[in-house]
Amino acid sequence: MVQEKDTTISITVEKKSEFYKLLKRKTYYEYNGSFFRVNKKIITVIIGLIIVGIRFIGIDRNYVYILFASLVATITNVYVSYYYKYIISSQDMRITNFYFINKFRVRNKYIKSTFLFLLSESCIDVIILAVSVIIAGRFEWVSLLVSAITFIIYTCALMICTSRMYNPMTADLDEIKDDLDTNLLKDYFEDYIIMGLPVIIISYWLAIYKLKGDIASFLFYISGYSCFLLAYIVLMKRMEDRKC
Repeated sequence: MVQEKDTTISITVEKKSEFYKLLKRKTYYEYNGSFFRVNKKIITVIIGLIIVGIRFIGIDRNYVYILFASLVATITNVYVSYYYKYIISSQDMRITNFYFINKFRVRNKYIKSTFLFLLSESCIDVIILAVSVIIAGRFEWVSLLVSAITFIIYTCALMICTSRMYNPMTADLDEIKDDLDTNLLKDYFEDYIIMGLPVIIISYWLAIYKLKGDIASFLFYISGYSCFLLAYIVLMKRMEDRKC
């Protein structure tokens, strides 16, 4: 909410940001019945049932652990790109976002609101898949550990993607007026090194388990990877604070 007093203009941020509410309303009215939103829920349930079904068809559940933990960061990146293209950078919001970010320096508030919005939109899907993995693993400690670490990886990947979502809004106004696509959201270092690393070496871990039958080394790897993501987020936050 913008309030004008004499010659000054200030923004009042309530407990629940107005921008958060705007994202929720826009998503509900324009995309609530869309193919993506409707089928995302159906696909999540189907995948969850398939994961649970592996305990009945004799597939080694450790392969599911490796696939589940290795793919979550990249899938999160794709998911965020969809919302960026169709909601955050949509034509009716682009200029408004640019104006507020550059005029009132509310980029950090936008990032926080967007993160909470995306978390509310996707958290249930990750929880469904995590519970499916736990059930498929017969509630053994490995399945519990993999699900917990995977949720941490998902949250970190969501933070990283959200923090760079408004970088194009610091560009020139003429560029903002042009169509923005998801290429502006790409960061090769983060895409291929930070979040793409698990997918790049997924075949290595599948081969290692096939040859040695040892899941402990993979658990150690994803634990270290989740710690690395947390450290990267803290480092990036400090660098952004210094710029401010």
